[in-house]
Amino acid sequence: MVSHQKPAQKTETVVIKIGTAALQKRDGILDEDLLGNLVSEMSDLKRNGHRVILVTSGAIGMGKTAEIDLGLLEGKVSDPETVGKQIQASIGQPSLMNVYSGLFLRHGIYAAQVLTEKAHFTDNGNGGENHGTGPTGAALLRMDKLNPNIVNYFKGVLLLPNVVPIVNENDTAAIAELGPMDNDQIAGLVAVMVEADRCIFLSSGAGVCRTGEDLSEKQVIRVVDFDDPSTLPEKTDGQSASGRGGMDRKLQIAEELTKTINEITGEPIKVYIAPSREPGVIGKIMRGEPVGTELLSGKKASRPTEPKAKKNFPALVA
Repeated sequence: MVSHQKPAQKTETVVIKIGTAALQKRDGILDEDLLGNLVSEMSDLKRNGHRVILVTSGAIGMGKTAEIDLGLLEGKVSDPETVGKQIQASIGQPSLMNVYSGLFLRHGIYAAQVLTEKAHFTDNGNGGENHGTGPTGAALLRMDKLNPNIVNYFKGVLLLPNVVPIVNENDTAAIAELGPMDNDQIAGLVAVMVEADRCIFLSSGAGVCRTGEDLSEKQVIRVVDFDDPSTLPEKTDGQSASGRGGMDRKLQIAEELTKTINEITGEPIKVYIAPSREPGVIGKIMRGEPVGTELLSGKKASRPTEPKAKKNFPALVA
């Protein structure tokens, strides 16, 4: 399978999602050196005129390091497990943002916190009954009714050269988000909303790999074409141990991005799953160098339809 990757020839809108395991050390502690390298790469994109949106996990993971006794919740609140996660998220979120803010400020860039939830993208916010079906069954990225405030926010913030919006789900207010919703889905929804050129999922693994094989570099599937079954893995690693996403979820979202966006705009989003610890991983993807896995829908990508007007973000059309 031949890669369709090409170096960025114009300013692009790039959504980058970093998973919980992708930004932690093996002991579960935030890897600030790794995060510093990734922030430096994102800052380079900004200096080169690209529009960057970061979707980050890790708030609950950081909150787990707090010395609090969640056992005190037992018998005192309904669903103590969920309330415990909410408390951990509310502790970890400001800590995580403080780290990002300090790292971006080294490059003269402000980190702008965006807490979002499913209700910002759908009419009823429950992500179930009204989502219909898509290429993967239940459509994860269909947006029934966009919140105009969040649309206007992204219209504005993406025009600022020294601001990077950092998106995370609002765990404290949106209790349901602790279950079926995750930041992989948020990244996909945001990418659709802003009509992104690229959506990059940075994970702890090397990319999409073959069934039963380890995650060493030689086993990585460089190109997954959802219209070519021979490129698809028979089995993945399922759900992430430290997060709520995982490879199965990423593949489902990636398929919707590569197919649904093609039908709506005629400009399919370029989707990648790549290792966060690969030196210069973001730059390599932008330059079209092989790293991780590129995901596409070959049949549609080879016969693009005429793009429709970008109604949501007309000011961003190059």
